Formats: sequence, structure tokens, C-alpha cells
Amino acid sequence: MHMTRETDYALAILRCLAVRGERTDAASIASSVSVPPRFTLKILRKLVLKGLVKSYKGSRGGYVLAQPPEKITFRDAIEAIDGPIAVNRCISGFSCLRVDSREVADCAVHLKLYRVNALLVQALDNIKIADVME
Repeated sequence: MHMTRETDYALAILRCLAVRGERTDAASIASSVSVPPRFTLKILRKLVLKGLVKSYKGSRGGYVLAQPPEKITFRDAIEAIDGPIAVNRCISGFSCLRVDSREVADCAVHLKLYRVNALLVQALDNIKIADVME
């Protein structure tokens, strides 16, 4: 699994909002996390759609976390940007290469990677934005 740069930036943006603890405009967020403003807005839109961030319009507009930082997990952030976590194609809903080649459906490789994926998801569920605020 390879985490995208967009996801890395999303984690930095969530951390920035958690540390600030108040409504912050997109330009300030972009400057704080060293991400281009247009890309920051794109990421913020995705975080808003997934309910991790709230947006406010107008002269006093900006962005705040939609939930306490103790409740937002790394998994939440990663999946908001990249979709479900999957270490291989079988887990992500694509057909298994073994099935496509007429081999056994429950291949040993798939079963081992499924366990790895479950451990990864569990680990990401245990890391909260609050854990990286310092």
C-alpha cells in the first residue's frame, strides 16, 4: 500500500485544524502546512464531504474539525481521500487473480494479505489526530 501525497496533506491539514482549535481560512491552512492553496481547497472539500471538517461561508468563514481530534482516526482521513484501505486487489473488490486464472478461490496469498489488511486497518483506527497534535 502506498499512501498518496494528497492523503499525507490531508493528515497535515487535520492536524493543523486540531492544533488551532478555531475557525481557520483556507489560505492560512495552506500556508501553515505548505500545500498549494488550490490543492488545499480540493482536499478540504473531500474532508467536508466525509464529515471530518465543517466549512463556513462568508467574511467570517473558514474550516474547523467536525469532530473532536480524539475521535478522528488516521483511517478516517486516509479513506476520505483514497477510499477503502486495501493492500491488494482481492481485498479492494477487484476479482482475485487466482479466480481469474481458474485456480482455487481462497488462495493462501489472499488469506494472508487479508489478515495483514485487517491489522493495518486496526492500527490506523487506533491512531487519532489528537495523537499528533504535539
